[in-house]
Amino acid sequence: MIVIVSELGQKLLPKLVFSIVRRAYIDIVLSCARFRRWAKSFYYLGTSVECPFCGGHFRKFLPTGVLEREFWSSPEAQQLLAEEFVTVCNLQCPRCGSSERHRLAFFYLQDNLRMKENQGARLLDVAPDAFVTKALFQTANIDYVSIDLVRSNADYLMDITDLQFDDDSFDVIVCYHVLEHIKEDRQAMGELYRVLKPGGWAILQVPIWARETYEDDSVPREKFLKHYGHKDHVRTYGLDFKERLQSSGFQVNLDQYVRMLPEEVVNKFGLLLQEDIFRCEKPVA
Repeated sequence: MIVIVSELGQKLLPKLVFSIVRRAYIDIVLSCARFRRWAKSFYYLGTSVECPFCGGHFRKFLPTGVLEREFWSSPEAQQLLAEEFVTVCNLQCPRCGSSERHRLAFFYLQDNLRMKENQGARLLDVAPDAFVTKALFQTANIDYVSIDLVRSNADYLMDITDLQFDDDSFDVIVCYHVLEHIKEDRQAMGELYRVLKPGGWAILQVPIWARETYEDDSVPREKFLKHYGHKDHVRTYGLDFKERLQSSGFQVNLDQYVRMLPEEVVNKFGLLLQEDIFRCEKPVA
């Protein structure tokens, strides 16, 4: 529905008016979804799991529905799901809707931003979500800047492939589950590298849903869900994602943060054990 309204609005409204209307419409849709989840969450109250964002305690987290998509129905996809490197988020908070990826970002960034060397850092958040931004970035001791093309909670409306910042502007960059939506992802990686300060670090995270990255420019948008597993993804990233980041100049370390946590913490907060963090650094010349 959002896609249909967006396409119709682009044809009928001036660009600035369309941008304002689209943002307002998305905010209304998301608010309605949050209210429905809040009302239904009381059925799942319990003590087995906990959400760090809404503070809710529940009997269990709920499926996100991602595995019900046609993309995951083939025998090949079922075999892929058994691979340790595949990172499919399928544990959603009954109340606020956070998933494994949001909770991982919160704990990882909370631990890192508490470090003395990161106090007062200038941080760029690409496509700020409704979870980590409110729970962490608004309270952390950082100089926070966010960008997005449409989200109303972003500081600036900006294209990730054409960042309007000077070179070496940020100490930390968070680009979390964004690049799979960007057609010119290598250009975006290059821009992120350009605005990161030498010695700075970035979290450039994507879902890994293939052995090798798959993208096909001939696939029409209406078939993205079937080919890539999501209606807004333009590719499925594979294990070669690390090499793609390195080709932009980053030094990449796969941080096995979750694997180092106690099992009871992983289970309590519904973290994805096999999701390693792509921590990227810009070398000091």
